[in-house]
Amino acid sequence: MVDSLDDRSDSARVTLATNIRRLRRLRGLSSAELARQSKVGSATLSGLESGTGNPRLETLIALSATLGVPLTELLDGASRPPVTVVRASQGAHVSRSNLDLRFVHRFTAGGLDVVEFYEMTVTPGDPHLSQGHAGIENILVVDGRLRVGPTDDAAVLDAGDFVSFSADGPHVYAAENGRPVHAVLALRHSAEPRTAVTDDSAILAFTEE
Repeated sequence: MVDSLDDRSDSARVTLATNIRRLRRLRGLSSAELARQSKVGSATLSGLESGTGNPRLETLIALSATLGVPLTELLDGASRPPVTVVRASQGAHVSRSNLDLRFVHRFTAGGLDVVEFYEMTVTPGDPHLSQGHAGIENILVVDGRLRVGPTDDAAVLDAGDFVSFSADGPHVYAAENGRPVHAVLALRHSAEPRTAVTDDSAILAFTEE
């Protein structure tokens, strides 16, 4: 599977394009300068800013790092109405082998931390391993059995079970019993952009070294 932004609605491409252009201009960067600093090809960046591109996860991470924002700042809408409704068909998907995350919503907690909600689906097969990224993961299993947490201390969760752990070290997600797992992930991290402690295997890393 190609690790990419899985665009389940036309609006996701438009949102991504709008946010890249907005953030680039706020930082006084030309398209050429953003491409140079992020090491993203000029043609690739042009496609993203025009709403026609489908970037790899590594491309999004590189752009968010250069622009100094969390990854979800590129994927999220620029403004929120008083009542926010996110339909099941909405929200950008980021997928890697046996793991799919649908970004649902993001809000700040006391102006200090950012909390991001994801719908998580883990499919049977080889465990998904992350080398680590900034933040605290809070996971509630809705259906299925999930092995998740630090690789040396992973917990096995059933429907209704909850776990919270620091994601800054290696951790694992694995569907047990040969059935898909459906869960809700709330990721809490500092509002300040951080440097990831991982290589590109971390699905939720927001910046790169």
